[in-house]
Amino acid sequence: MNIVNVKVSIIVPVFNTEPWLVKCIDSLINQTLKGVEIILVDNGSSDGSMNILRKYSSVYNNVSCYQYNVGKQGDARNFGISVAVGEYIGFVDSDDFISHEMMDVLYVNAKLYDSDISVCNGSKINKNGQVISDVFDYGEQGFEYFKNIKDFPKILRNCIPWNKIYKREFLVRNQILFSLNTFHEDHVFTFHCFMLGQGISFTPQKLYYQLQQRDGSVTYTNRNSHNIVLNLHKPWFDNFVFKLDDLDLRHILLEASMLKILESLLVLDKPMRKVFYPNVSGYYSHIFRNYNFKDYRHQILSKSEFRMIKLSQRVNYDFYFLIRFFRFIYGEVLKYLK
Repeated sequence: MNIVNVKVSIIVPVFNTEPWLVKCIDSLINQTLKGVEIILVDNGSSDGSMNILRKYSSVYNNVSCYQYNVGKQGDARNFGISVAVGEYIGFVDSDDFISHEMMDVLYVNAKLYDSDISVCNGSKINKNGQVISDVFDYGEQGFEYFKNIKDFPKILRNCIPWNKIYKREFLVRNQILFSLNTFHEDHVFTFHCFMLGQGISFTPQKLYYQLQQRDGSVTYTNRNSHNIVLNLHKPWFDNFVFKLDDLDLRHILLEASMLKILESLLVLDKPMRKVFYPNVSGYYSHIFRNYNFKDYRHQILSKSEFRMIKLSQRVNYDFYFLIRFFRFIYGEVLKYLK
């Protein structure tokens, strides 16, 4: 493919997803958008995944495959970014698939406003391919353009990389990459993109199909999510968020981080929840010491309480535990407002 004609580079990290791989790649090679390159990065698979990748790359001139046995999914995505040549970059997980028009819709929407990021909705599916629910609940939101996340803060609930395309020049200029050799690497990557992105095109169309928690997936197997998320979020706040002059943007990012840490607890059983309190206490104490809550405390507390209630309804979680969590956060806030 002539590199000047590549509109979107699709990066697919692959690790032991042989049963789902053909359906995934077929959905990519049949995109209606012309000028798509597909970058398949095997991340140390022990099944027949690499054989499938080689077959596709030998047949289609816009498909390339690589073996990159370093780190985890984020490392493979970073490698894909380093070899991509498209005007925009998108990510697809190798056990998922996308509608044939997804890249066309996202690219047209992005070009309409020269957006740094273009976003769509998706559908959660079970192993039989049946749709379970929407990936995100955007209410009655229609297609819109937003200058930045201050105009559309609820999009930060959507801290995954795969229902979006990103302007490659934007990623390179801001040196935005995934955290290395860890799980949940997509949180900070997506938050960072939204923190710096100028121009967000959004459509509520459901164009991405996410397979829900297959055996062996990161979400399904990782029981240490809360510690991993804490360890990723703290340095990001120290190095980036606390240096922002825009206090409204700080507030939006803090609230989003608090809710993602809460969501990471959903895999824990009740005995493990007790481990959470001492681990998170130091994190929030650190944030509250360094964050100016004076003008925003009522917004933060009321919005966080409301969203935690909504979250408990969505996931059928232990509401009493959520209230205890909120009271803990409230107590920490008050310590630094006196």
